[in-house]
Amino acid sequence: MYNKGSSEKGVRYMKFFKRYRIITFLSALMLAAAVWGGYKVVSYLKNHEIMGTQSSEKTGDADSSKKVVNKPVDKSLIVFSNAPDKDSHEFIGSMHEFYNDTLCYGKLETADYTEQKDKANEILEDLKGITIKDENLAKDMEEIRTNAKKVANSDNRGAMKRLHRLFHDLDIYFNGYSYHEVFGITAFRGTE
Repeated sequence: MYNKGSSEKGVRYMKFFKRYRIITFLSALMLAAAVWGGYKVVSYLKNHEIMGTQSSEKTGDADSSKKVVNKPVDKSLIVFSNAPDKDSHEFIGSMHEFYNDTLCYGKLETADYTEQKDKANEILEDLKGITIKDENLAKDMEEIRTNAKKVANSDNRGAMKRLHRLFHDLDIYFNGYSYHEVFGITAFRGTE
C-alpha cells in the first residue's frame, strides 16, 4: 500500500532540512567573516589612531628599540619660574603618563571630565611664568596652553586628545626615549 500523503511530507521535510543546513552554514560563515573583519578594524585603529602613524628618523637598524633614537635634551631648556626645582623632564613625562592612563585604548570618550579639567588647570598653573630657551619648544608649550584652556573651559575631547599627542611626542623627543612612533605634531624634534 502506497500512502501518497506520507511521501509528500517526507519530500517536503527533506527540502526544508536541506535549506536549513544551507542557511545555517551561510549564517555561520557570515558570522565568522564579521568577527574576523571586526578584529582587523580594531587592530588597525589601535596601531594607527592611538599609537600614531608617523615615525621619527629611524636608526636603520632592525633592532632600533635597543638603541637611542632620540637623545635626552638638557632640562634647562624649560625653567619653571614658580617652582625653580621642578624638573622639566619629569613634567613632560608625568603629563604623558597621565594621558596614557586616562585616554588611551578607547578611554577618550569615557574619560572623567572633572579629572581632565583638574589636570588642565594644573598644566596652566605650571606654565605660568615659564621660561623656554628653544623657539620650537615654546611653540609647542603655547599649543599645550591653548588646548589646556579649552579643556579647563569645556568638555572638549578633541583638545584632550591633542594634549595627549603633544605630550607623547615631547616625551619621546625631550626625554630621549628609544621608542620612535610619534604623531609628528610638535614643532620641537629634539636637539642636534
